[in-house]
Amino acid sequence: MPKIKIDGFQLFCMMIIFMFGSNLLIIIGKGAKQDVWIVNLLSTLFGCLLYFVYVSLFKKYPDMPMT
Repeated sequence: MPKIKIDGFQLFCMMIIFMFGSNLLIIIGKGAKQDVWIVNLLSTLFGCLLYFVYVSLFKKYPDMPMT
């Protein structure tokens, strides 16, 4: 079975889609009431930070798998 690699943009898109989908299905920050948009914004920013950590690790060690 051939190895399939995804690039950084595909990883970013998958993470953003996952975060927005989980925010809509699992109402994160339900206790914040009208300020729930702040929780969604902070979780998106944290996810983008995590994305940049993954990309930097991938650039530093391109032959090693993410696991």
